[in-house]
Amino acid sequence: MKKYLKDLEKELRKLKMSDSEIKEILADHSEMIETALEEGLDESDLPSKFGEPESIAKELHKDNLVVSLENSSIDEIDKSELIEGYELFESFNYVDPSYKIRIKLISADIVCKIHDRETIDVYITRNKEKYECYYKNGEFVLKRKKKIALFEFSKGSDFVVFLPSSSAIEDFDFAATSGDADISGISTIEAKISTVSGDAELSKFNAKNALFTTVSGDLELQDIKLDEVKFNSVSGDVEIKNMEVNGDMVLKTVSGDYELFNVVAENTSIRTISGDCEGHEVYTKTISLSSISGDIEIKNSDLTRLPTVLKKKTVSGDIDVNGVKL
Repeated sequence: MKKYLKDLEKELRKLKMSDSEIKEILADHSEMIETALEEGLDESDLPSKFGEPESIAKELHKDNLVVSLENSSIDEIDKSELIEGYELFESFNYVDPSYKIRIKLISADIVCKIHDRETIDVYITRNKEKYECYYKNGEFVLKRKKKIALFEFSKGSDFVVFLPSSSAIEDFDFAATSGDADISGISTIEAKISTVSGDAELSKFNAKNALFTTVSGDLELQDIKLDEVKFNSVSGDVEIKNMEVNGDMVLKTVSGDYELFNVVAENTSIRTISGDCEGHEVYTKTISLSSISGDIEIKNSDLTRLPTVLKKKTVSGDIDVNGVKL
């Protein structure tokens, strides 16, 4: 236990977390570990039970950063103090009235937010030489350079990207492999969000046309406004809360599950192979439902807004709309 906590403290100090934060984290983990040991857990199983110290420190640092960003005014606080443990990678002083965004990351976590300044500011934790970041011809690009070495053993990087609220985004193209993303406050015409073996959280996100794709990763969306949207999931779960879609909404899953809460759309299509789809307060004028072995269930409290079922097809899964099996 002592070695585990000492390793955790070492990793937290590498990320330059404050003494008070480290003290609180170690106290909390000490209590949890003591309880687990009293219940019979072997000390050798601590990493598998609670996670490796490096992973825990990284996640706690990210959570601390997100809270700081949400509770702080970017214009009133120096960014070098706000983003503790990060350094400025690139800053672009001139941004066109409308521009495009291309972000392609591998083994990197990212927080992407809007701020009141007229600049694009990019912060990074390490390995600057492995990424390229530029703004050219109305397009902002952040991506991993092509690999030269056959094998790499160094740690990945974390990013924080601030985008100007004064400029309009035409196209937001984001792809991440083996990394997590926290994206909020974005308004764009076209949106393409793709994750592989990583999770993505989106909030206060607006777009006319949007495509969300996840493979072996989870998507969480909250407070979303779209005109048209398509979701594709393979072995990844999707949770949606408070979403308005003016036109068509298409949900497809191979083996991942969908959970929908307070969702409104003009027309909805749900197709599942072996994943389940559960909707609460999902209001749509028309709906098409197809299932191979997954279950689809829709529960609405307002019975005056029942959808017109255009298609229903199932092989071995159940389809249930407001208690009526179709």
